[in-house]
Amino acid sequence: NASVALPLLIGVAKKDIRRELHYAYLNLGNEYYIDVEDTTQARVYDTDPHPLSSEALRLGQKVDIWYRSDLNFDFESYIKEFLPDTTMADTLHLINNFDDNEDF
Repeated sequence: NASVALPLLIGVAKKDIRRELHYAYLNLGNEYYIDVEDTTQARVYDTDPHPLSSEALRLGQKVDIWYRSDLNFDFESYIKEFLPDTTMADTLHLINNFDDNEDF
């Protein structure tokens, strides 16, 4: 019973979603459109399972997709909500690798 993680699909263009799901051994489920008149402008806004779900998915499981138009929605800002905050990790890396005797 092999399982896979859901890749982050937020912001992916509709034309690319089948390929992205295929690479993850998943299938496209139902598709829903919010404020989309031209599907060439559609990008993934939400998924079921949830985009940040830690749930392991079965190979071939269907993923439902909600799209919004990139003409009416700021995907750049929205995607940032799903990316991990690396500030603390970056700070710890700098602290642990800092050499007092090194010139800058």
